[in-house]
Amino acid sequence: MSAFDAKNSEDFESVTLAIIAALAQIERNPKLLATQSCLAKQAKVHRNTIRNRSKDNSLIEGGIGWPLSELERIKRGRAVSAFSSAALEKSDQDRIAELEDQLEIARMKAGHWFHRVIDMKRELENLGVMRQRHETRIGILTAENNRLRTLKVVN
Repeated sequence: MSAFDAKNSEDFESVTLAIIAALAQIERNPKLLATQSCLAKQAKVHRNTIRNRSKDNSLIEGGIGWPLSELERIKRGRAVSAFSSAALEKSDQDRIAELEDQLEIARMKAGHWFHRVIDMKRELENLGVMRQRHETRIGILTAENNRLRTLKVVN
């Protein structure tokens, strides 16, 4: 192994340790975003270093690579804990207010559909009247046509 290869291997290991330490910081501190940029900043490496490291490991870590898969795991963990803590923090008053809001929305929707049904009934009645008028007109025109045929004015 040449001195150049040894230095590359040493650099690779030191960057790996820096990424591991940065991932641990991000996991412990919820104020740090679980993003590739934040990881690069904490590890003091370029984002491309993390992206390239992910490409190198893309076959062994579910397709996205080691550092990025760890970030996804941290994001999922934060989402689950945020959801569970939000559910625990809701008080009875919050639940009552939420249910009242849902009830008001349901009332508004019911009112909308009630008025829509009334409008549709009115339209149906109007269509019935229009149909009767059209049938009357057709009857009158048919009678007039038959009368004109008997007079031999129309073939």
